[in-house]
Amino acid sequence: ATMNDFPNFTRLAIQDLYKLKAQPQDQLLQRLHSKWNRKVDKVVYNALIGTVARKEVGADTYTNVALPATQILGDAAAPITKQLLIDIRTKFTKNLADDEEIYVTYNADLLNALLADTTLTSADYLAGQMLQRGEISNFLGFNWVHYEGITAADGLSATGVAYTKSAVEVGINSISPLKIVEVETANRFHSIGHVEAIGAARSDEKKVVAFKFKA
Repeated sequence: ATMNDFPNFTRLAIQDLYKLKAQPQDQLLQRLHSKWNRKVDKVVYNALIGTVARKEVGADTYTNVALPATQILGDAAAPITKQLLIDIRTKFTKNLADDEEIYVTYNADLLNALLADTTLTSADYLAGQMLQRGEISNFLGFNWVHYEGITAADGLSATGVAYTKSAVEVGINSISPLKIVEVETANRFHSIGHVEAIGAARSDEKKVVAFKFKA
């Protein structure tokens, strides 16, 4: 996978520097960290559903490999259903890829559909989940990951993805660590940030299932 540089910076006026010193968990630093996390989420998501360059055995050539159509379920024109989620779980079982934890991305639309289902939100169901797993955040054996980036640009559909940790390789290299630098030429404001290189590549198509649904 090609690694791309990501400069993650923000500014702080000199008169506000004392706030940062007094509170290491300042909202400014938290927002900076959140911005980096969103970048990582986007890189990993695109790697899971996109193409990956695979080296040909015994040659110096590469072939772009897309996620097979058999690993893409659902319909962008149809709403999310419990059956679609069951089909996703079944796909992992058929691929002999259910021996790891499975993660599923969801957005506000998918969450709304699940919460609106009286079966999933009934007291009996929740009680059963608590007895069986000791938690209520795990449905169909999935670990749910919130990511609004699955929604299409037009807002009319979404492409979620289910995956295991071993299905994607992520590489991160620190180019310049987090620093606070005073900039003389701009009223001595403080530049806060870091520069990282990040890249990701899907490593096993059988451990990735993309699913489409109407937003």
